[in-house]
Amino acid sequence: MMEAMELPDLFDVSEEQPEPLTHIVEHYAVLLDVGDRDGYQVCAEFLRAVERVGYTFSYGLDGVPYGLRLL
Repeated sequence: MMEAMELPDLFDVSEEQPEPLTHIVEHYAVLLDVGDRDGYQVCAEFLRAVERVGYTFSYGLDGVPYGLRLL
């Protein structure tokens, strides 16, 4: 039985991100790093932004995104 090929987390391989996605990731990385807003809410906005360009990710109550991948 073949196992599904695991795709890389595009947060870890930024050189594989298309330019529109890179701009979104950089913008929200700054917002998350500053930390003056609730990280969970920032991730909700971040997710909507990446979904508009055909990507998705997961995040927990801690407001830390992971698993950036194609929809």
